[in-house]
Amino acid sequence: MTRTHKISTLTALLVATAALSACYMPTLDMKKQTLTRLAVPAGMMERQIPAKPYLITAFERVSRKGDVATVYIEGGQLVWDDFIKEREAATPLNPMALHMSTRDLSSNVVWLARPCQYTTKLDGSPCTREEFTSGRFSLNNLRAMNLALDNVQRKYALKGFHLVGVGDGGGVAVHLAAARKDVLSLRTVAGVVDTDVFAQVYMPEEHEVFVDKTSNNPAIHAAHLASMPQHHFLGEWDDMVGPEMAQNFRHAAGNSHCVRVSEVKSVTNDKGWVNRWPDLLKSPVDCKAGLPATE
Repeated sequence: MTRTHKISTLTALLVATAALSACYMPTLDMKKQTLTRLAVPAGMMERQIPAKPYLITAFERVSRKGDVATVYIEGGQLVWDDFIKEREAATPLNPMALHMSTRDLSSNVVWLARPCQYTTKLDGSPCTREEFTSGRFSLNNLRAMNLALDNVQRKYALKGFHLVGVGDGGGVAVHLAAARKDVLSLRTVAGVVDTDVFAQVYMPEEHEVFVDKTSNNPAIHAAHLASMPQHHFLGEWDDMVGPEMAQNFRHAAGNSHCVRVSEVKSVTNDKGWVNRWPDLLKSPVDCKAGLPATE
Protein backbone atom coordinates (compact mmCIF):
# COMPACT_ATOMS: atom_id res chain seq x y z
CA MET A 1 0.00 0.00 0.00
CA THR A 2 1.43 3.39 -0.96
CA ARG A 3 1.69 6.29 1.49
CA THR A 4 -0.74 8.29 -0.65
CA HIS A 5 -3.28 5.51 -0.38
CA LYS A 6 -2.65 5.20 3.34
CA ILE A 7 -3.22 8.90 3.97
CA SER A 8 -6.43 8.84 1.88
CA THR A 9 -7.63 5.81 3.83
CA LEU A 10 -6.71 7.46 7.13
CA THR A 11 -8.56 10.63 6.19
CA ALA A 12 -11.66 8.65 5.27
CA LEU A 13 -11.53 6.70 8.53
CA LEU A 14 -11.14 9.82 10.64
CA VAL A 15 -14.05 11.56 8.96
CA ALA A 16 -16.22 8.44 9.26
CA THR A 17 -15.34 8.11 12.93
CA ALA A 18 -16.21 11.75 13.54
CA ALA A 19 -19.56 11.29 11.81
CA LEU A 20 -20.42 8.33 14.03
CA SER A 21 -19.26 9.88 17.28
CA ALA A 22 -19.51 13.64 16.77
CA CYS A 23 -21.44 14.12 19.98
CA TYR A 24 -18.61 12.44 21.90
CA MET A 25 -15.82 14.67 20.57
CA PRO A 26 -13.91 16.44 23.37
CA THR A 27 -15.13 20.00 23.84
CA LEU A 28 -12.81 22.99 23.95
CA ASP A 29 -13.17 23.14 27.74
CA MET A 30 -12.15 19.50 27.98
CA LYS A 31 -9.08 20.21 25.84
CA LYS A 32 -8.15 23.12 28.12
CA GLN A 33 -8.47 20.84 31.14
CA THR A 34 -6.04 18.46 29.45
CA LEU A 35 -3.47 21.26 29.25
CA THR A 36 -3.75 21.97 32.97
CA ARG A 37 -3.65 18.29 33.89
CA LEU A 38 -0.42 17.81 31.93
CA ALA A 39 1.39 21.07 32.68
CA VAL A 40 0.72 21.92 36.32
CA PRO A 41 2.30 18.75 37.81
CA ALA A 42 5.43 19.63 35.80
CA GLY A 43 5.55 23.07 37.40
CA MET A 44 4.44 24.90 34.26
CA MET A 45 2.11 27.85 34.72
CA GLU A 46 -0.37 29.20 32.20
CA ARG A 47 -0.14 32.65 30.66
CA GLN A 48 -2.06 34.33 27.85
CA ILE A 49 0.22 36.30 25.53
CA PRO A 50 -1.29 39.08 23.37
CA ALA A 51 0.06 38.79 19.84
CA LYS A 52 -2.18 40.96 17.71
CA PRO A 53 -4.59 39.95 16.28
CA TYR A 54 -4.34 36.71 18.27
CA LEU A 55 -4.05 35.56 21.85
CA ILE A 56 -1.43 32.85 22.34
CA THR A 57 -1.79 30.33 25.16
CA ALA A 58 1.51 29.54 26.90
CA PHE A 59 2.68 27.32 29.73
CA GLU A 60 6.04 28.23 31.25
CA ARG A 61 8.55 27.02 33.78
CA VAL A 62 11.44 29.48 33.96
CA SER A 63 13.76 29.23 36.95
CA ARG A 64 16.85 30.89 35.48
CA LYS A 65 16.13 34.33 34.08
CA GLY A 66 18.78 35.71 31.76
CA ASP A 67 19.64 32.24 30.43
CA VAL A 68 18.34 30.33 27.40
CA ALA A 69 15.00 28.52 27.11
CA THR A 70 13.67 25.56 25.18
CA VAL A 71 10.43 26.52 23.46
CA TYR A 72 7.97 23.87 22.27
CA ILE A 73 5.58 24.82 19.46
CA GLU A 74 2.36 22.85 19.27
CA GLY A 75 1.12 21.13 16.16
CA GLY A 76 -2.33 21.41 14.70
CA GLN A 77 -4.72 18.86 13.28
CA LEU A 78 -3.52 17.79 9.85
CA VAL A 79 -6.92 16.18 9.19
CA TRP A 80 -10.20 17.81 10.13
CA ASP A 81 -13.87 17.54 9.23
CA ASP A 82 -17.13 19.46 9.16
CA PHE A 83 -18.44 17.84 12.33
CA ILE A 84 -16.07 19.79 14.55
CA LYS A 85 -16.77 23.41 15.41
CA GLU A 86 -14.35 25.98 14.00
CA ARG A 87 -12.44 26.88 17.17
CA GLU A 88 -12.43 23.28 18.39
CA ALA A 89 -11.04 22.12 15.05
CA ALA A 90 -8.10 24.49 15.47
CA THR A 91 -7.23 22.91 18.81
CA PRO A 92 -5.47 19.52 18.70
CA LEU A 93 -6.98 16.49 20.37
CA ASN A 94 -3.54 15.48 21.61
CA PRO A 95 -1.26 18.39 22.62
CA MET A 96 1.85 16.31 22.01
CA ALA A 97 4.30 19.22 22.17
CA LEU A 98 3.03 20.16 25.63
CA HIS A 99 3.22 16.56 26.80
CA MET A 100 6.80 16.35 25.51
CA SER A 101 7.72 19.62 27.21
CA THR A 102 6.70 18.17 30.57
CA ARG A 103 9.42 15.52 30.10
CA ASP A 104 12.08 18.18 29.53
CA LEU A 105 14.02 18.75 32.76
CA SER A 106 15.75 21.90 31.54
CA SER A 107 15.67 24.93 33.83
CA ASN A 108 13.69 27.02 31.34
CA VAL A 109 10.89 25.39 29.36
CA VAL A 110 8.12 27.20 27.49
CA TRP A 111 5.23 25.76 25.49
CA LEU A 112 3.35 27.87 22.95
CA ALA A 113 0.03 27.07 21.37
CA ARG A 114 -0.66 28.39 17.90
CA PRO A 115 -3.04 31.14 16.79
CA CYS A 116 -6.68 30.06 17.17
CA GLN A 117 -5.84 27.14 19.49
CA TYR A 118 -7.65 27.19 22.85
CA THR A 119 -8.66 30.86 22.52
CA THR A 120 -10.54 33.38 20.45
CA LYS A 121 -8.73 36.30 18.83
CA LEU A 122 -7.51 39.16 20.98
CA ASP A 123 -10.73 41.10 20.35
CA GLY A 124 -12.88 38.10 21.27
CA SER A 125 -13.89 37.23 17.73
CA PRO A 126 -13.54 33.66 16.43
CA CYS A 127 -10.96 32.65 13.86
CA THR A 128 -11.98 31.75 10.36
CA ARG A 129 -11.27 28.20 9.23
CA GLU A 130 -8.73 29.48 6.71
CA GLU A 131 -6.63 31.01 9.48
CA PHE A 132 -5.80 27.65 11.04
CA THR A 133 -5.95 25.43 7.95
CA SER A 134 -4.79 26.74 4.59
CA GLY A 135 -3.32 29.85 6.21
CA ARG A 136 -1.41 28.04 8.93
CA PHE A 137 1.92 29.46 7.66
CA SER A 138 0.57 32.85 6.65
CA LEU A 139 2.55 35.98 7.47
CA ASN A 140 -0.17 36.96 9.95
CA ASN A 141 0.16 33.70 11.89
CA LEU A 142 3.96 33.71 11.80
CA ARG A 143 4.09 37.34 12.92
CA ALA A 144 1.93 36.47 15.93
CA MET A 145 4.22 33.60 16.93
CA ASN A 146 7.22 35.88 16.56
CA LEU A 147 5.53 38.45 18.83
CA ALA A 148 4.89 35.71 21.39
CA LEU A 149 8.59 34.81 21.41
CA ASP A 150 9.47 38.49 21.78
CA ASN A 151 7.17 38.64 24.79
CA VAL A 152 8.77 35.59 26.41
CA GLN A 153 12.25 36.96 25.75
CA ARG A 154 11.46 40.31 27.37
CA LYS A 155 9.68 38.85 30.37
CA TYR A 156 12.59 36.61 31.33
CA ALA A 157 15.53 38.50 29.74
CA LEU A 158 16.44 35.35 27.83
CA LYS A 159 19.64 35.17 25.80
CA GLY A 160 18.32 32.73 23.23
CA PHE A 161 15.99 29.89 22.32
CA HIS A 162 16.21 26.23 21.43
CA LEU A 163 13.10 25.59 19.31
CA VAL A 164 11.19 22.30 19.18
CA GLY A 165 8.31 22.08 16.70
CA VAL A 166 5.84 19.20 16.51
CA GLY A 167 3.87 18.36 13.35
CA ASP A 168 3.12 21.54 11.43
CA GLY A 169 4.50 23.32 14.49
CA GLY A 170 7.81 22.13 13.07
CA GLY A 171 7.20 24.29 10.03
CA VAL A 172 6.45 27.26 12.29
CA ALA A 173 9.71 26.60 14.16
CA VAL A 174 11.63 26.66 10.87
CA HIS A 175 10.10 30.01 9.92
CA LEU A 176 10.89 31.49 13.34
CA ALA A 177 14.46 30.21 13.28
CA ALA A 178 14.97 31.88 9.92
CA ALA A 179 13.43 35.17 11.04
CA ARG A 180 15.23 35.60 14.37
CA LYS A 181 18.83 36.07 15.51
CA ASP A 182 18.38 34.51 18.95
CA VAL A 183 17.53 30.94 17.92
CA LEU A 184 20.41 28.64 18.86
CA SER A 185 19.11 25.29 17.61
CA LEU A 186 16.13 23.67 15.92
CA ARG A 187 14.44 20.32 16.45
CA THR A 188 11.33 19.02 14.71
CA VAL A 189 9.25 15.95 15.55
CA ALA A 190 7.19 14.52 12.69
CA GLY A 191 7.67 18.00 11.32
CA VAL A 192 5.91 19.41 8.28
CA VAL A 193 9.01 21.20 7.00
CA ASP A 194 8.12 21.17 3.29
CA THR A 195 4.49 21.95 2.60
CA ASP A 196 4.80 21.44 -1.15
CA VAL A 197 5.96 17.87 -0.64
CA PHE A 198 3.38 17.21 2.08
CA ALA A 199 0.46 18.51 0.06
CA GLN A 200 1.51 16.83 -3.19
CA VAL A 201 2.48 13.44 -1.75
CA TYR A 202 0.13 12.99 1.19
CA MET A 203 -2.85 15.24 0.52
CA PRO A 204 -3.00 15.69 -3.28
CA GLU A 205 -6.78 16.09 -3.29
CA GLU A 206 -6.72 18.64 -0.44
CA HIS A 207 -3.67 20.65 -1.57
CA GLU A 208 -5.41 24.04 -1.46
CA VAL A 209 -7.03 23.21 1.87
CA PHE A 210 -3.73 22.43 3.58
CA VAL A 211 -1.80 25.43 2.23
CA ASP A 212 -2.88 28.40 0.13
CA LYS A 213 -1.11 31.33 -1.50
CA THR A 214 -0.89 33.21 1.81
CA SER A 215 1.24 30.47 3.35
CA ASN A 216 5.00 30.21 3.01
CA ASN A 217 6.77 26.89 2.56
CA PRO A 218 9.24 26.34 5.44
CA ALA A 219 11.62 24.63 3.00
CA ILE A 220 12.48 27.99 1.41
CA HIS A 221 14.64 28.63 4.49
CA ALA A 222 16.69 25.41 4.30
CA ALA A 223 19.76 27.00 2.70
CA HIS A 224 19.60 30.02 5.02
CA LEU A 225 19.52 27.71 8.06
CA ALA A 226 22.29 25.41 6.81
CA SER A 227 24.66 26.62 9.54
CA MET A 228 22.15 26.22 12.39
CA PRO A 229 22.38 23.02 14.49
CA GLN A 230 19.19 21.07 13.84
CA HIS A 231 17.77 17.58 14.19
CA HIS A 232 14.62 16.36 12.46
CA PHE A 233 13.02 13.27 14.01
CA LEU A 234 10.69 10.99 12.03
CA GLY A 235 8.57 8.06 13.18
CA GLU A 236 9.17 4.63 11.66
CA TRP A 237 5.43 3.90 11.60
CA ASP A 238 4.25 7.41 10.73
CA ASP A 239 1.75 7.32 7.85
CA MET A 240 1.03 11.04 8.05
CA VAL A 241 4.54 12.50 7.81
CA GLY A 242 7.02 10.40 5.86
CA PRO A 243 10.75 10.91 5.31
CA GLU A 244 10.43 12.83 2.04
CA MET A 245 10.00 16.26 3.62
CA ALA A 246 12.98 16.11 5.97
CA GLN A 247 15.16 14.53 3.29
CA ASN A 248 14.22 17.25 0.83
CA PHE A 249 14.90 19.89 3.49
CA ARG A 250 18.33 18.42 4.21
CA HIS A 251 19.13 18.27 0.48
CA ALA A 252 18.09 21.92 0.08
CA ALA A 253 20.49 22.86 2.88
CA GLY A 254 23.38 21.79 0.66
CA ASN A 255 26.59 20.29 1.99
CA SER A 256 25.77 21.07 5.62
CA HIS A 257 27.13 19.25 8.66
CA CYS A 258 24.50 20.89 10.85
CA VAL A 259 21.38 19.11 9.59
CA ARG A 260 20.56 15.69 11.02
CA VAL A 261 17.57 13.48 10.17
CA SER A 262 16.79 10.44 12.34
CA GLU A 263 14.11 7.77 12.09
CA VAL A 264 12.82 6.70 15.49
CA LYS A 265 11.83 3.05 15.67
CA SER A 266 8.35 1.87 16.66
CA VAL A 267 6.84 5.37 16.69
CA THR A 268 3.75 6.61 14.82
CA ASN A 269 2.72 10.17 14.02
CA ASP A 270 1.35 10.83 17.49
CA LYS A 271 2.17 7.79 19.63
CA GLY A 272 5.42 6.79 21.27
CA TRP A 273 7.15 10.17 21.17
CA VAL A 274 6.48 11.30 24.73
CA ASN A 275 8.12 8.31 26.42
CA ARG A 276 11.06 8.45 24.03
CA TRP A 277 11.59 12.19 24.29
CA PRO A 278 13.96 12.33 27.31
CA ASP A 279 16.38 10.07 25.43
CA LEU A 280 15.89 11.87 22.11
CA LEU A 281 16.76 15.14 23.81
CA LYS A 282 20.23 13.68 24.33
CA SER A 283 20.68 13.12 20.58
CA PRO A 284 23.29 15.36 18.92
CA VAL A 285 22.24 18.83 17.81
CA ASP A 286 25.49 20.23 16.49
CA CYS A 287 27.43 20.85 13.31
CA LYS A 288 29.38 17.60 13.29
CA ALA A 289 27.00 15.46 11.22
CA GLY A 290 28.95 13.29 8.81
CA LEU A 291 32.31 14.34 10.22
CA PRO A 292 34.78 11.74 11.52
CA ALA A 293 34.73 11.27 15.27
CA THR A 294 37.54 12.92 17.21
CA GLU A 295 39.35 11.51 20.20
